[in-house]
Amino acid sequence: MDDSDQQRGRLVKDVVLVWFESAEPGTAAGQHLEGTLQRLDEAAVPVAHVVAQTGASRPGWIARVKRLALMQVRAVRAGGRERLLLGRMHPASLLPVALQKLRGGSVVLMVQGNTADMHAAYPFTARLPIETLFIKPTIAMSTSLVAPSAGILDWINHDLGLTTPRGFVLENGFNGDSVAAVSPISTEELAQMGLRHNGFVVFVGKFATWQGIDTILAALDSEHWPDDLPIVFVGDGADEPLVVAAAARDSRVHYVGRVSAERALAWTGGAAMSLAVRKAGPASERGVSPYKVLEAAALGTPVVATRVRGQSSNG
Repeated sequence: MDDSDQQRGRLVKDVVLVWFESAEPGTAAGQHLEGTLQRLDEAAVPVAHVVAQTGASRPGWIARVKRLALMQVRAVRAGGRERLLLGRMHPASLLPVALQKLRGGSVVLMVQGNTADMHAAYPFTARLPIETLFIKPTIAMSTSLVAPSAGILDWINHDLGLTTPRGFVLENGFNGDSVAAVSPISTEELAQMGLRHNGFVVFVGKFATWQGIDTILAALDSEHWPDDLPIVFVGDGADEPLVVAAAARDSRVHYVGRVSAERALAWTGGAAMSLAVRKAGPASERGVSPYKVLEAAALGTPVVATRVRGQSSNG
């Protein structure tokens, strides 16, 4: 064994993946987890444990708190000095990250957004010192950081006041095999909804408040939106009531709800264009790296995107 082999042996450890955010199929966190597992497998990096919620979770805050607590216990038990804790940033990450560092282990934290994202999705969190008590110390204890855009590292450096000597930018990507295997929405299914291939606009995603659902609906009400151009909303989230109400009053609006990642790709591939709308504000100003823009481009579907750092450049 030469020196390079010995060095590689010291660097590669068993990995423990920790995803506190729900990683159900069709969610961004689920897609991120699937892609991470695939990349680790291709690099022959052994994964000892995966701590994640990949199935449907029980509704309600009590069930959510219980789930996060149990996941914290699992993450702490799975960690150790000879293992690498690789996790997606979440306030609940503080405990396992702290104990992992006390054991002398390493932590690589993937920071997918800033706290403004959390405040937009859950407004009550803006009144709590979550950034000070949870986010900042968790990031400070991490061995390395990975972000989808340079803007996120800028936020950590300038807004949080933390140095990131081992911070790396790794933009989000898409699963080429999944794109190649997309089965189109059948003509019969589209006909039942009064749609045709390449005859509608699609929005796919989590209906978070910063994603501009109200902007899309305002555009739909504009005289400039063609009367014969319907729109299909795929997903769910905080602004779901706006979509449901629009579908009830306007026959051009179709809401299919949350679907599998494969079906979401099929809807994108069958559309005349895909919308990637973001509201200006703290959740967007540091830059984004959206899956939907990359997937639409791979499927050959034109994208209408808000001019937001990271998003318009991907388009």
